[in-house]
Amino acid sequence: MTETIVHSPSRPERPFHTWLAGALDCDESEVSAIWHDGQSCDSFPPFERHALMIAVEMLSPTDRAVFAHNNPWDRLPVTFTDVPTSHDTTMRCAVFGTYNVVHSDDGEPVMVWMIDGNIDIDVIVTGASVEAREQVIARLRDLVAGAASPWRGQRVLFDLSKEIWYRHLGPAERPAIGLDDDVATELRRNLVVPLRNYGTDDRLVDRRGVLLYGRPGTGKSQALSWVQAELDGAVTIVVTTPTMFNAALPMKNLFELVSAGTPTLVVLEDVDLALTTRALGPMGNDALGELLQFMDGPAKVKGAFVAATTNYPSVLDSALTKRPGRFDRKIEIADATRESRLLMIEMLLARIGDDRSSAEALADRTDGWSLAELDEAAHLAVLTAFDTGESVDLSGALDQVHRDEHGSSKSDPDPATGYV
Repeated sequence: MTETIVHSPSRPERPFHTWLAGALDCDESEVSAIWHDGQSCDSFPPFERHALMIAVEMLSPTDRAVFAHNNPWDRLPVTFTDVPTSHDTTMRCAVFGTYNVVHSDDGEPVMVWMIDGNIDIDVIVTGASVEAREQVIARLRDLVAGAASPWRGQRVLFDLSKEIWYRHLGPAERPAIGLDDDVATELRRNLVVPLRNYGTDDRLVDRRGVLLYGRPGTGKSQALSWVQAELDGAVTIVVTTPTMFNAALPMKNLFELVSAGTPTLVVLEDVDLALTTRALGPMGNDALGELLQFMDGPAKVKGAFVAATTNYPSVLDSALTKRPGRFDRKIEIADATRESRLLMIEMLLARIGDDRSSAEALADRTDGWSLAELDEAAHLAVLTAFDTGESVDLSGALDQVHRDEHGSSKSDPDPATGYV
């Protein structure tokens, strides 16, 4: 709901006064009254900053101006900046503080400008007609939530260090080795299919939570990369890092962003690094509580699907893992099968230029190895060859790999830091 407001300065002054009269197609004698009584305002969350800049451009301004905020308000050049619209495209937009003249649906000129508020972004529309101002604000809202949004329907990394709370990521890469059939079926059925059908008459469910677990290196991240590749361009994908799990406020910020962009896939990597127990401190630092409310509580968001990974499911709070409605499906990503290892080894031998006839023997020798460990062996084989000047030897590099042959995804109560 918009409201009529009055912003400083208390009165327009020349040359701003003269420019505004021409911009709004009115007599200079009417400018003071319009400035004081003809302003409407609406607020937007910080992550819509770039969407607002793009939306203003899409309204096709017919005039722009910038003025120094002093007496007599000297006119300054208009500044433009490149706003990212995807991981590899940008759009030229006027910066905040620019006065933009656009037209309402009825063709009436109004002036639009944006300022950073204490929390939100304020959009101020100045013009003689309330109806014209309301029409422009409604159009801005529609554009921000749709055609002007640079992040909805895309893959972004949630990042509170950015003023817009995210940065674009490129398309997810499909794993070099295909997923186990049972794992692929679970992920397709619980994430890909319901998300792809969310906006259709075949909409199945409003939300779903999937937790992938297994020892480090078994391919949990690769499995989620497959899901993201399957959903590329169809839904919003928000990827997080474990650092944001340490406080309730980042969680709240994440959910605010996610709620505005549904249907959304939220990717939570390595939840065991922080989300182990409820942590009610003096600052109310309950990130786990926020997540529980978001997934299956009063703050539950329809259209938000969550996919998470952990190396150590036993350290997670039971409220997160043992109640349907939060993580509905818990899928173990086990050690690679012999068939998967053979495919990986053949690919690695071809990549590093080693004898491919040794693939079968290497597959037999690496029972219990993860695909990540095989990839590490290939890197070591190449580095050793460069160092010694000898031929690349994947077989000889196997003994150099640092691996815990007796590692378990459930036994270590104090998991080491690192991505899966």
